[in-house]
Amino acid sequence: MKKKAVVLAAAMLLGFSTYSFGWDVGCTPGYWKQTQHFDSWIGYTPDQTFQSAFGCGGSTTLIEGLNANGGGLYALERQAVAALLNSKAVSHYSYTTQQVIEKFCGALNNGDIIETVKNRFESHNDGECPLN
Repeated sequence: MKKKAVVLAAAMLLGFSTYSFGWDVGCTPGYWKQTQHFDSWIGYTPDQTFQSAFGCGGSTTLIEGLNANGGGLYALERQAVAALLNSKAVSHYSYTTQQVIEKFCGALNNGDIIETVKNRFESHNDGECPLN
C-alpha cells in the first residue's frame, strides 16, 4: 500500500490524473452483489452461470459467486465476478474482459495459482468505485 501511495504522489506531482492508472479504479464484490447496483451490470446478469460468462467454472451463478463465503476458490469466484463486471463497466479498469476470463479459467486449470490470481483481481477491484 505504501508503494502505491508513493507512485500516486509522484504521478500527481508530474501532472498525471489518478485515473491514468487502471489499478486505482474498480468496484468491490460487495458493490456488485447489491441489488440496487444490478443496473450497473453490463453484458451479464446475476443469474448467469460461470460457464456461460467465463466459458469455465460450472453452473454456479454469478450472484452466488459474489455471495460465496470463504477463501480459496470461493474468494477467487468473488473477485473474478467483480473483475469481469468492472472490465465492462469501469472505463479505466486494469484488465480487459478477455484477460479476466483467461486469468480466471487459467486459475481453475492450475490450482497452484488460485490465490495469486485472486489477489491480483482483489487489488484492482479494491480501488475507487466510479459508479453510482
